[in-house]
Amino acid sequence: MANKIIEVRIKYDQKGQPKEIAVLWQANSLGFVRATYANTTKTTGFISFSSSTEITNDLFQQIAAFGMYIPGAAREKYFPGQQWDNGMQV
Repeated sequence: MANKIIEVRIKYDQKGQPKEIAVLWQANSLGFVRATYANTTKTTGFISFSSSTEITNDLFQQIAAFGMYIPGAAREKYFPGQQWDNGMQV
């Protein structure tokens, strides 16, 4: 996996453990910017992680490739201030 990670947002629970990770990334082969996320809830077909998972660049790459797509207005929640055009950052 060789996606260009642009920005990462990590949300933590009350115990200070990671509960959700959102990744803004660019697919090197296509040049499109996408936003995907993963959390600690197991969802069929998508990557999830446990609160004890080590936070690494490899994890960010996995979330970029196998995370859940962040749709429409929800992208603003994760990456405020970005300008989006048809699902892609401009």
